[in-house]
Amino acid sequence: MLKQWGRVWAIGFVLWTVLALLGATGAHVYTASMGSPESWAQLLAWYVLVSFIWSLLTPPVYELARRFTIDRSTWTTALPLHLVACVGLTFASAAIVVLLAPLVTWTPEKQVPFLAHVVSRALMDFQRYWYIVFVTQAILYYQKYREREIQSSQLEAQLAQAQLEALKIQLEPHFLFNTLNSIAALARNDGLAAENMTLQLADLLRFSLDAVGVHEVPLSRELTVLQKYIDIQQARFQDRLQVEMDIQPHTLSALVPNLILQPL
Repeated sequence: MLKQWGRVWAIGFVLWTVLALLGATGAHVYTASMGSPESWAQLLAWYVLVSFIWSLLTPPVYELARRFTIDRSTWTTALPLHLVACVGLTFASAAIVVLLAPLVTWTPEKQVPFLAHVVSRALMDFQRYWYIVFVTQAILYYQKYREREIQSSQLEAQLAQAQLEALKIQLEPHFLFNTLNSIAALARNDGLAAENMTLQLADLLRFSLDAVGVHEVPLSRELTVLQKYIDIQQARFQDRLQVEMDIQPHTLSALVPNLILQPL
């Protein structure tokens, strides 16, 4: 958590400092246009003081916003909690700023009652708390969106794998039983053909076992497996089965889904 808070503080410090530069410059230009320009350096010192205080408050506010998100199901609890935290932290930061202001300003200011100065400062800083909350909410929503995308892609991959495994389960037993029956029939009349088919079946099964859990294979390997399958089928059906292949050599290294050709 400390590492994360350090990163949040650093990001907050940079952003609040940028806003301080813009605020000081804007205030200087405004006072100059009114004919009584204030020192840009003194304005910057004041704005940087406020920004530094809020950079220290950014990590705890971030943690509150992360733990108590405001959505349809939680807003009745989260919103009152954030309102209380906003008032408490804003007034606390305003009191600190008012106390430290004399240390960073060198032009005498009109004497303003401490409480009135704190209330004025707090009213100007209320939006800072909600800036942090809204940015945190946006980050969390984006993270949830990305997580849902990743989960969706994982589910799609699992579904594709399940469909592929189901296809294998459907194809292999049916093919295996037919091949074994063919081997038994050949054994009675042609022992050499039965032996060749047995060896081809063993090669095909070895290829299948080696590819368990593999989703993509080179086209050349897929064609080798397919040829084993075709050899067995041709031994069964002989002249009734004719297969022609027209394969471009540059495609042999391409990755294809495992067992994509056998169903065709």
